Amino acid sequence: MAAQHAAIPLHALTLERANPIQTRKAREVTWKEWHRGRTLEEWMKQYEEMDKCDFAANDRLTQWVLVPRDDPATDEIIASCETYRRKVALSTPPNTVSEPTMAVGYAIASVYVQPHLRKNGYATHMMRLMHHVLASPLGLPRFPEAWGPPPIEYFGDAILSCLYSDVGEFYTKCGPSPDTTGWRITSKRSTVWKTAGHTPTTHHGVELLDEAELKNLLVKDEELLLKELSHPLPPHNQDTAKRFTFLPADGPLNFQLKSSQLTAWRQPSGASAWPPEAYGAHFVSPFSSNIIFAGWTFELLPEPSRLIVTRMRCDDASLPKLISAALDVAVAARLEEVEVWGLPDELIEAATVSGGRTFERTKHWPSVAWYGPPGEEVQWANNEK
Repeated sequence: MAAQHAAIPLHALTLERANPIQTRKAREVTWKEWHRGRTLEEWMKQYEEMDKCDFAANDRLTQWVLVPRDDPATDEIIASCETYRRKVALSTPPNTVSEPTMAVGYAIASVYVQPHLRKNGYATHMMRLMHHVLASPLGLPRFPEAWGPPPIEYFGDAILSCLYSDVGEFYTKCGPSPDTTGWRITSKRSTVWKTAGHTPTTHHGVELLDEAELKNLLVKDEELLLKELSHPLPPHNQDTAKRFTFLPADGPLNFQLKSSQLTAWRQPSGASAWPPEAYGAHFVSPFSSNIIFAGWTFELLPEPSRLIVTRMRCDDASLPKLISAALDVAVAARLEEVEVWGLPDELIEAATVSGGRTFERTKHWPSVAWYGPPGEEVQWANNEK
């Protein structure tokens, strides 16, 4: 049983880039709560493999720790989190045609405070400080004097940061100053198809994709995304918000794929192959030269087990074909659901007709903090898993 903790004043704490000992300690303590049946050795091995991947290598993955200001190298960590550096494409101004602007964004993950240290405001304070290590001071309010000196180490190059909240609106209250908003919640939408009752069929024109084939297709998809951001929205769409998107071939999809593979340690009972070899489906239409595809990963826990579509490009006519192919793979793997996040409005009817149920999730809420011009509205395009 952990000794009783004497609360540390928040102004006596700072956010530091973790040293190797602190990084290992942060990963070990999160295992205790998030292991999902894996041993500590398996958990640390997973991190070792993830560290080698393109989305983490060359300092793209950074471990941060909240520590006492007077002992920044301590392994007695107060709180911790991770950031992943990602490329962001920003749309052109309304009613103009020009190349999208490229910028830097960060995805924040693994926010953690050990149980005996909770209820002291440490997570809130760490996340408030996080804005000040990611963004330029020019995009933030003045650092509050009551918090002590600002963190010494910082990137200062982010146009935005994002996270997925499992604690409701908590992160909206973690602003860069006491009177500002932190991460704003965006779409909570999920659409789910149950595998029960689905009969696998042959889909003419649909080809399943292995990992390499999916990654090649993502490069072409990325080129299309940049072209779409360079053109104004159609006249019927009066939305003037600046659109941004993370580039799928840059890291987000590779992260999902690798994470899925490394956590696929328990084969579902009766699965014909595990993990499945198909990570997506490509529909070749005789009537269109457009790229039509879906990419996905797999999650066994938390239940229900599911195939999660992480990137999809299609229209209402091709959506049922891609979902049916995904259901085929999910049935063979003995998974219970196929899930899509953030399905666009124009595809909801086709999803419903094909058996999908659309609803708002109670967890995993995509949230974004914008560090661009104050008051500028932004919209997260392609807001998928």
